[in-house]
Amino acid sequence: MSANALTDVPARPDLQKGPGVVLAAIAAGLAFIMVMVYLVIIANQGNGAGLRVVLIASCIAAAGACAVAAAAWSIPRRRLPMMAAAAGGLISLGIIGMFSIGFPLFIGGVLATIGSAQLAGSIGRGGPSRLPALAAGVAAFLLPVAVLFTPN
Repeated sequence: MSANALTDVPARPDLQKGPGVVLAAIAAGLAFIMVMVYLVIIANQGNGAGLRVVLIASCIAAAGACAVAAAAWSIPRRRLPMMAAAAGGLISLGIIGMFSIGFPLFIGGVLATIGSAQLAGSIGRGGPSRLPALAAGVAAFLLPVAVLFTPN
């Protein structure tokens, strides 16, 4: 074994840096913080965790998970639908809850939208279709709206 064998190995792998990674990470952080804030608010109100509370918390967590996936994956055709889903979900949840916990979620959705636009622009015309990203964003936007029609 040579003297340089141990020093030739990097201490940690290089993190993938690309369009929208930082914005996706910020959106994910906002989503996960707001899940905790939402659950603390509900617990302090003394209300039980009804179906709607569980669904809303799950939607926020799912949008955060999509943002984490968008920040972690290095393949643009996989990152774009995840980023669009995070953007659609966070914007929808932000609008629904604007007078309580919604504003930070809305800001996270706007950041994820900007990240989606940056990522879509970096893919270019010869890249993968943007249709899956559009479908993911629309579906993620509509899912929290459906939660409004669940019984308390």
